[in-house]
Amino acid sequence: IRKIRVDRKGKARLFVAKGRADGMTIPKVVELILSRVRMDSRDVRDVRVYDKFSFVNVPFREAELILESFRQEKQKGKPPLVVKAKAKRD
Repeated sequence: IRKIRVDRKGKARLFVAKGRADGMTIPKVVELILSRVRMDSRDVRDVRVYDKFSFVNVPFREAELILESFRQEKQKGKPPLVVKAKAKRD
């Protein structure tokens, strides 16, 4: 199994390829993450829901598990719903 490395500062920012237009809300984004990894909902932080996508911060330990869980969808021919967020562009 290939490891997906995330920021070792303690948290990782994840990109979720669904937003308000898809019916996503902050509680639904949290629920989506918790449906894949057993963790405390209080560790899912700084959830931002935009029209077509969302962002969320999680501890890096759980981030690797979350990313691996969603990466399995790619093997089924679909792009992953959750990926590591890219650095902010200026």
